[in-house]
Amino acid sequence: MNPKDCDSLIVVIATSGGSSGLESTLLSLQECKKPPSYCKTIIVENGNTNAAEPIVARFAEAINCEYLKVEKANKSHALNECIETLDQKFLIFFSDDDIKFDEDVLVAVADCASKNRGHQAIFGGILKVNSDAEPDDYLAKYLPASMIGFPKPSTIFNPSKGLFLGANWAAYSQDIKSIGGFDPRFGPGSPFNATGQESEIMKKFRIAGFEFILVESAVVWHSVESERFSESFIESRKHRSGIQLGLHNKINDNPFTW
Repeated sequence: MNPKDCDSLIVVIATSGGSSGLESTLLSLQECKKPPSYCKTIIVENGNTNAAEPIVARFAEAINCEYLKVEKANKSHALNECIETLDQKFLIFFSDDDIKFDEDVLVAVADCASKNRGHQAIFGGILKVNSDAEPDDYLAKYLPASMIGFPKPSTIFNPSKGLFLGANWAAYSQDIKSIGGFDPRFGPGSPFNATGQESEIMKKFRIAGFEFILVESAVVWHSVESERFSESFIESRKHRSGIQLGLHNKINDNPFTW
């Protein structure tokens, strides 16, 4: 792929509270094949710690890794602050701080974006789960896709309705800005304790008419602690998801429906 065929690719990872998985995530990213369009990786740390800064420094040269500190403990706000620092057109690949990357993931996303230049589109890949146990069947059906895999087992991604997960998707910086970015009322650091940081921005893209393109060869593995396969976690998650739904419907004149 000619580098002129695709806008510069940036990997953006938000972190907070000294994630124990960040170093492993960056080691995995370092081992990935890099497309010619790869530019750099930005680690955005939000909150009152600088725990990620020395980790990022160790990868500064290997993968051109940069550290951005945002004091407000809110993931959506931090990502918006990061995007505002980008003064040209970039393809941004979003991931998490507890991920193992397949070696071809960045190449696959960049290649797909290159083939769809000029389209109003966002790009999402496959998420698999890395855990030391599996949830009981009666619990699995209530767990979010981030904990059991995406698309969910025995399902097929519907590009006209489905949403991509936050650990493996990409969009152009100017497109994110055009829809108003991430909503700080949802997700980690939400003042309402609502989930939905990724799903809310996906709904914005959907309403704006963007095409959702699944990149099946773009795969990441999400680390999930088996202790979270529990009724107490599900109860907490469902409560926060209920807050998200109520908040979404309250702030939108035309509630989003599938």
